[in-house]
Amino acid sequence: MKRYIAVMLCCAALTALCACGSAAADTPTTAAAETAAVPAETAEPVNMDFTTDDGAIEVHVHDDAPDAVPRTMPVLRVRARSVTPDMARAAAEVVFGDAEIYEFSPESSGETTPMPCLWQFWPQEHYVFPDPADTPYGGDVPCGNLRAVASVGGVTYELWASNIDQHHSISVFVLPQDGASAEEMYTGLFASAPADEAELAAAVNRAAQLATDMGFGEWRFTAKTVESSTSGSGWQIELTGQPVYEGYPVNWQSLSEEEPLEMESLTLHMANSGTLIDLYYALPMEVVETVEQAELITWDEAGALAEETMRAWRYDTLIPNYASEKAWWDATGAEILSVSVDIDALCVGYIRVPDGANHLLVPTLTLPGRLEVIGTIPGVHEAPMDMLSFDTGEYNVSVNVDLRKSAGE
Repeated sequence: MKRYIAVMLCCAALTALCACGSAAADTPTTAAAETAAVPAETAEPVNMDFTTDDGAIEVHVHDDAPDAVPRTMPVLRVRARSVTPDMARAAAEVVFGDAEIYEFSPESSGETTPMPCLWQFWPQEHYVFPDPADTPYGGDVPCGNLRAVASVGGVTYELWASNIDQHHSISVFVLPQDGASAEEMYTGLFASAPADEAELAAAVNRAAQLATDMGFGEWRFTAKTVESSTSGSGWQIELTGQPVYEGYPVNWQSLSEEEPLEMESLTLHMANSGTLIDLYYALPMEVVETVEQAELITWDEAGALAEETMRAWRYDTLIPNYASEKAWWDATGAEILSVSVDIDALCVGYIRVPDGANHLLVPTLTLPGRLEVIGTIPGVHEAPMDMLSFDTGEYNVSVNVDLRKSAGE
């Protein structure tokens, strides 16, 4: 088997990448991971600045506390997990507590008596009827939608579980009310000032606990303050999760053209007080089996492979859609002043790769970075500017080194 050293490029999908240990919640590690996670060596701080072999791209790699590479890690086979009514009910009972939970109905005038939630999936047509009891469609279908409503702390929420084709998800959000303004519906949920560090840390811990209690498994979260786009003003906390298996996060996935399944994800928004605003859990996965307890290469070996890959970077292998970008630059007379990649984390975890109808979680050293192309357009934009339209300041390039010894044989 030949070792892969993958370079992944994407404009937004790396947002949750590599929480590593520093920004993650203190979630327990399984016994299997504790046994496997004995580091082969202490990972020393990494500080490297070099130019690629062709002299065109500056690379900066700095991490004062890189993850250590253990001696072994399990290789796991996983598969997509269907959402069930029991999953939806368990999630709802955690979020809504002792509140009464009702079937969703488009009739919100109060003229109809609310019906207790039946915890069944229905075809989408079920919810267009004013009274769900009048629907001619039967329940207990293996796929479809399940929608429930409850009021907690003066806020009315909807839980929507979907189990249709490749899309499996559970979401919770504030339910729009007829005649109510956004300010009225979100009263008390948005703050006049950004959350402080203590509030962010508390939100991370609450998100991790919610995920566990709702049966979503172990997750690591990063938190940041964001301004609300719903009520027009105010601040909230945005939490982005990484799924964790056997104590290690899934840092990235490799997609085939034939199988474009997106990554398992869990995102939440909370008030500074910790009150839930919304939650979205998509494409859950479950472990089928442990394929092997793989022996791993050393940290130094992995680092050397990553550096070799980065030194060989060229514009056409690093910049997404380089041919079209170059055509645009040439047409506008753009002058490229610098191209650089800044990497600030070296993370040990999993990369998810297709494996027939399932996927494998493969032990990997991931180096996430931010690609930046700076240039000018004479006569149009004389000041140096970002030449990549997708640049949002988030991670948009990643080097992933397969850590298995057997992969190089």
